[in-house]
Amino acid sequence: GTEGTVKLELTDSLGNKSDIYLTGVSSTAMQYYAVNVSSILGNANLAQVKNVTVVVEGDNKIGNLAIDYMKNSSTIPPDPTKSLINVNIPATDIFVPSPMMINPSSATGTMVRTDHGMAITGYNTSSGVNGGWIGSDLNYTLAQNLSGTTIVMGVQGTEGTLRFEITDASGNKSSIYLTGVSSSSMQYYSIDLSKLSGNANLSSVKDIAVIVEGDNKTGNIAINYTPKTITTANDPTKTGGDVNIPINSLTDPAPGVFKPTAVIGTLTLTTYGFAINNYDTKSGVNGGWIGANLGYATSTDLTGKTLIIGVKGTEGTVKLELTDSLGNKSDIYLTGVSSTAMQYYAVNVSSILGNANLATGRCKSSVSKSLFPRNHKIPWYQQRDCKRRRYAIWP
Repeated sequence: GTEGTVKLELTDSLGNKSDIYLTGVSSTAMQYYAVNVSSILGNANLAQVKNVTVVVEGDNKIGNLAIDYMKNSSTIPPDPTKSLINVNIPATDIFVPSPMMINPSSATGTMVRTDHGMAITGYNTSSGVNGGWIGSDLNYTLAQNLSGTTIVMGVQGTEGTLRFEITDASGNKSSIYLTGVSSSSMQYYSIDLSKLSGNANLSSVKDIAVIVEGDNKTGNIAINYTPKTITTANDPTKTGGDVNIPINSLTDPAPGVFKPTAVIGTLTLTTYGFAINNYDTKSGVNGGWIGANLGYATSTDLTGKTLIIGVKGTEGTVKLELTDSLGNKSDIYLTGVSSTAMQYYAVNVSSILGNANLATGRCKSSVSKSLFPRNHKIPWYQQRDCKRRRYAIWP
């Protein structure tokens, strides 16, 4: 600091104080002091300390004062050596981890999935006891062991500094600030979890969050948490002539409707595929999704394939799902679906999240399109009740 002598002051929960002067303070280099608190003058109860303060004393003093109070860094800048390919947050399918927006009741924003992660657009943190922050959160149903892990993830946002936070199964938290966040490009951060401040159990992590802090903050935040592709837009260069779903015969793959018991919809064959007309996904444990399924009589090898398929429907986003002979699944969201015109999608199956065996299986492989995953509890933020729509595919 500017002043050569400053005061270290301890204050307990009752306001009692103990003090000592630190001498030889440098204005150009950080100096470190070892203070035996039991040896300093005053009546502060050392078992109930509430504040540790470094004080500049004297009238009309001007200058600067800095203190180091943490062993580990409280901030971390972007790592210019890292890119999307280095991102390593555990992600096994599009719902593991489950992306969500976390916020107090007065803070608002819209969560959307992105090609490699998620974003919150148009947020407003508001203020007061029910405002002041908003976050992009990755939630795990089963706790993850991240001991000894250096996480690499991408972050982009309006605010130049954001808080990275992990929470364990008991609710304990550890965090660090990410600096140098860009509003125009995705920056990648290497985060050694052992260097975070806090008491989260790294062997039992349930949530990974990036948080905007401060009253009345507005803007956008996006994170890339997987190098795999979560969403893909239609490919305007593709037409019906490019469709390449493997076809063995008119009935292989067999078109069908996958749905829970309460859901309704009518299958109709079309010139180049089939449609589900007037569907209603209903709600509850026996509703919430419907799928146009292509089922193969025997396993179909899709290794290394880029599938091209046509999709049209009422919903702007639907899910493409591959299921192998053992029931393992890989999924990707198709965005920008039109209700009036067939759109064509080129999907590199090796780039999508999940554990479906793309090469072999004992019974069948299938390509299905559904609003929500089968055999999966629908998160509250994705529930859609009583949809009455239609959509079609060109295989």
